[in-house]
Amino acid sequence: MILAAWSVGFPTLGITAGIRLESKGMAWMGVLLGFGASVAAIVTAFLAYRTSGAKRDLMAGCYGFVLWLVCVAVLLPNVTRAGAWPSPGTKRNRCIANLRQIDGAKEQWALENKLTVGTAADTTAVNGYLKNSQPPACPSGGTYTYGAIGLNPTCSMGASAGHTL
Repeated sequence: MILAAWSVGFPTLGITAGIRLESKGMAWMGVLLGFGASVAAIVTAFLAYRTSGAKRDLMAGCYGFVLWLVCVAVLLPNVTRAGAWPSPGTKRNRCIANLRQIDGAKEQWALENKLTVGTAADTTAVNGYLKNSQPPACPSGGTYTYGAIGLNPTCSMGASAGHTL
């Protein structure tokens, strides 16, 4: 039973760490840890099978391996969704979220400074209303144009890639 806990728990911790580290851009580290732990769990199960003749140890290894497979089948889509392997749709959605943040910061800046529609946005001043006063980066490599007050910000990737509000 200890082997079953080892073969499921350690890879799960690694993959969960990958999801937690995703916000810091280091999801690959946790995923690598999870898959490395999975290999270690399989080797441990194999060694337990080879060194022990007891049927009980063999069954614990089999149950552990089955639980490990279920764990991977459940967690792998979640790791993908978390951004370890971002899909084009995920990148597009992140870009749209960045455009919304820029638009909200631009509106707040305009309200506080009593600016009217059509006034050109000062990107440095608007960035002061963003997290860490830093402009977000498009995950696909595009650049953002803030535009005038009353207009939506745009991404250089354009509407053809779906990077638009």
